[in-house]
Amino acid sequence: MVKLYFKGIANKYDLYKYVKLSHKLDAAKWDEDAGVWNVQVHNVETGETFHDWGHVLVNGTGILNATWDVDYDVKGKSVAILGTGSSGIQVVSAIQPDVKSLVTFIRSPTWITAGFAQSHAGPGGANFTFTEEQKTKFREEPDTYKKYRKEIEGELNSRFKFIIADSEEQQEAKKYSRVEMTSKLNNEELLKYLMPENFAIGCRRPTPGNGYLEALTQNNVRVVTEEIDQIVSDGIQLKSSEIVKIDTLICATGFDLSFCPRFELIGRSGENIHEKWKDIPEAYLSLAVPGFPNYFMFLGPNAPVGHGSVLPIIEHATKYIINMMKKMQSQNIKAVSPQASAVADFSTHTNEFMKRTAWATPCRSWFKRGTIDGPVVALHPGSRIHWFHLMQNVRFEDWEYTYYSKNRFQYLGNGFSIKEGPGKDTTWYFDGPEEGYMDY
Repeated sequence: MVKLYFKGIANKYDLYKYVKLSHKLDAAKWDEDAGVWNVQVHNVETGETFHDWGHVLVNGTGILNATWDVDYDVKGKSVAILGTGSSGIQVVSAIQPDVKSLVTFIRSPTWITAGFAQSHAGPGGANFTFTEEQKTKFREEPDTYKKYRKEIEGELNSRFKFIIADSEEQQEAKKYSRVEMTSKLNNEELLKYLMPENFAIGCRRPTPGNGYLEALTQNNVRVVTEEIDQIVSDGIQLKSSEIVKIDTLICATGFDLSFCPRFELIGRSGENIHEKWKDIPEAYLSLAVPGFPNYFMFLGPNAPVGHGSVLPIIEHATKYIINMMKKMQSQNIKAVSPQASAVADFSTHTNEFMKRTAWATPCRSWFKRGTIDGPVVALHPGSRIHWFHLMQNVRFEDWEYTYYSKNRFQYLGNGFSIKEGPGKDTTWYFDGPEEGYMDY
């Protein structure tokens, strides 16, 4: 069920912007008797609160979220950046040419890795802008565009082997990164702080960091490895009492790693998702949670978000969710919820698999909710292709079903199929006789 209340919106992009900026979901509560989610929505501009409901609740609020003022201009500013994760690395290389001065604080080591799909990138692996001629060609020659996309995606898909901690690919990746970091920095003192000694490449999110190492050597950049004592009115005070004067502070220090939605979510028997996940968040294939019927996520714990583009992941998750909703709609199903035992089995397998991976080596990572050696809760136990293949064949046996009727076959109705309605092709089965076989 989809409801839109907004009139006078010119197009879908304006609608998205309006909904995003002006409305906030405060709470969602499952009604077992009615088989619906009751939601409370808050208009942040007017203060108005209204209520609505839906049979299915899909949470598409994202995996990682940052607070960034898009209207703030750092050009000519004295800027400090905290953090050497992928966000900090990307911000340093992006703003270094424009700022007056840049101080970057290295709190923990990280690997700067090889770039992805380098044959399709700009000089030195940098981003670039497509020419109008390229855009026109892609529009007019869809097969050419598809080939281009498949080449990039195929290269990303071929890289998973290095995640296995003792693999030859992992050793090759380390060798490459050591050479790159040593030659580009040419600073033994800095390498002692930046180059990891005891964890694998991929333990933290792999970051090509195009331009990052080069930025650290520029005249307007200072690298600080000393601990911070406090933030003061005119800058950052170090443990040595020195005050580093700045006018802009960027904290690239991590994300909310709870996987909990930013609204109250109450499932069956009054269970609160924030309480359920206070220790370890667990979900069914990253998409659903036991005890929270008709609730789906983009993307929860143990999705394959550690390598490659998220867009195909979202597409596969969408198809899976749609297939579940089709089953509900066509078979008179009131509620679906993954079995707790299925989630427990999946978690057991995941924990065993992770022991073999770079993700489990001793680094502090958002994959492990900011811990050094905690369980890997953010990632799927396998490659993207492994997960895509899993999504293609829905394991309906892992779900619990509640029907509107006492008889699960009531939906068979009067004995006629919707496939034999007026104007329908009643011999469709001749068109694809090979259909119906599982592609394993």
